[in-house]
Amino acid sequence: MIEMMGVMALSGIMLGGAITMFRTVRRNVVRTEALQRLEKIVEDRRLYKSQKDFSGISKASLIRDKIIDENEKIAGYNFRITVPEDAKSWSIIFDDMDYGDCRYFAAAKMPWAAGVAANNREVKDPEYAQCAESYKNKLEIIIK
Repeated sequence: MIEMMGVMALSGIMLGGAITMFRTVRRNVVRTEALQRLEKIVEDRRLYKSQKDFSGISKASLIRDKIIDENEKIAGYNFRITVPEDAKSWSIIFDDMDYGDCRYFAAAKMPWAAGVAANNREVKDPEYAQCAESYKNKLEIIIK
């Protein structure tokens, strides 16, 4: 009886480890796919309209140009598109990103991005990204 309980306990520990490993691998796959999708959106936008004035860009225009789908999410997050008043850049903004994803995207190599801001602070050193563990984070990817 004691041996059986020991085997069951060991099996439970192994199963718990396997589930944790699966979640980690799955999250990494989702993040990698999200980076690829973001890069494709930026590249498709550049191919479709090569001008440097981004005043006409919006989520609606990207949907109209068939660059993104109407209800598309990236890494499971809704996003929005903004353009500053000078229209020399545009941004993809995630308003409710969790801590782990915020840290990942703040540190990710994105040669097509001009910069990244976490919670309205520019990320210069990913080690010190201003991602908060206690609430949802705002992550902005700036494209020029």
